[in-house]
Amino acid sequence: MTNKEIYQQLSEKYDLPLFMQYWWLEGVSAGKDWDVLLLFEEQTEQSSEIVANAENIIPASEQTLPTAACDKVIAAMPYETEKRLWMKRINQPVLCPYAGVWIRQDIQQASDSEERVKNIYRSLNEKMEMEVKPISFNQLFCYDSPAIDYLKELGYKFVTRRTYILPDLSDLQKVIDGFSNSKRKKLEKNTLTYSVEDVDLEEFFRFHQLTQLQKKAKMDYTRETLLVMAEKAAEKGVIRVLGVRNANKELLAAAVLVWDHHYAYQLLNTFDHDYPDSGARELLTLEVIKHARSLGLKLDFVFHKDYLKHYGAKKTAYYSVHKGTAIYVMLQRLIDWIKH
Repeated sequence: MTNKEIYQQLSEKYDLPLFMQYWWLEGVSAGKDWDVLLLFEEQTEQSSEIVANAENIIPASEQTLPTAACDKVIAAMPYETEKRLWMKRINQPVLCPYAGVWIRQDIQQASDSEERVKNIYRSLNEKMEMEVKPISFNQLFCYDSPAIDYLKELGYKFVTRRTYILPDLSDLQKVIDGFSNSKRKKLEKNTLTYSVEDVDLEEFFRFHQLTQLQKKAKMDYTRETLLVMAEKAAEKGVIRVLGVRNANKELLAAAVLVWDHHYAYQLLNTFDHDYPDSGARELLTLEVIKHARSLGLKLDFVFHKDYLKHYGAKKTAYYSVHKGTAIYVMLQRLIDWIKH
């Protein structure tokens, strides 16, 4: 079995975060190269602890594994690669806000978990350098990832990014009361003539293209990537595309919402910039909140704009993680600073 086949088993058995699940990566990385680094129990038995040096790491091509190989996986790190000439880079997949490392729960809860987890990160780093040999590494690690402290010791650099989260949607009126006065007023403005409805994905993409042109900005993803991802998400029943229309049935705002067992994520969100004060964006946000609440989930807006604090959302740090040549890291940090 290949590492990806084992990871598919792992994804089906364990509660992996949405953006680390096998089917999600198959969707957003369609037509690109992605794979996964795995650490197995067999590797720990060679030294009575989790592998901590490259000599004990068994290359994937030499591993002989049983059918239920996922049961012996203790850690996994999926990644997408881009190859230019002879150089290979590890990049963050498009439409994938967060990446990271999955570690089996019993390892994290062990009495000596800190040392064992530290060795896992060291082993994965050495495995990556041996098998993938990337010239650079660039991924986004989630806000609840313990990786940052461990990766610092391995020479990785970090830039703090921000998202906004509503952690408790149980009391809808309390959530609405947390909106700023300006947001509540916009909700009352013109919205009696608006309708909220599900939107076809093709229409969403065309609308997003239009709104990006209004800002003279480029699309971050292709139509094909969106459609493949959405098809797989629809099969799992974890996607909804919402839109707000005026009385003429013109689309004024739209969002793509996806979710796992813990969070709903506003993956994509846009509005007609010719009507910034129409109240459509505020009405759409309220409907996104209502849907996340109906699922019993927290809501991650997956966005860093400060206007989200006007919805009572909590600013939360996550991390852009880099490794490579000094020039590459400096360039990536400059890009992060410009974006955020």
